Amino acid sequence: MFGLSFFIFIVFFSIFVAPLLLLGFFVYIWGRVRTERYLTIREHVQRGLPLPPELTHGQSPSQLPGNPPSSISTPAYYYSPRDSARRDLRRGINLTATGTALCVTFHVVWPHTSTWAWGLIPWLIGVGYIISSFATDTEDEPPPPKPDPSSPLPPNSP
Repeated sequence: MFGLSFFIFIVFFSIFVAPLLLLGFFVYIWGRVRTERYLTIREHVQRGLPLPPELTHGQSPSQLPGNPPSSISTPAYYYSPRDSARRDLRRGINLTATGTALCVTFHVVWPHTSTWAWGLIPWLIGVGYIISSFATDTEDEPPPPKPDPSSPLPPNSP
């Protein structure tokens, strides 16, 4: 009834096309949900209604896309130099380990070529992050902003 070409088509479709269609479906649904949420937020703002917290995911209205920034100079998120150094060290260690693994893997798989050198790219970027983490001055870091007890917003919100 069905020939070999139909079987090859089914195998090709199930391996390559079906996962892409499934991924595309989920991306489409995610985009529609996000668009509907932003349209609902826009309607609330235009009518002057308060925004429910489930629509903003805990963000203040000035942090949402499309709203002008507030005149308060407090940043929306405060990252101290110590947090930045810690984040750089973590990224550096991850990239250095990834680069080392790529170098070893490429050298084992293709021993007589120089493909192992591709692993030097993430390795060197990781070394740069590690150097940056140690070069960041965390001695005289300013204290984080103190919360205002009369404000209903979280301490880092404008």
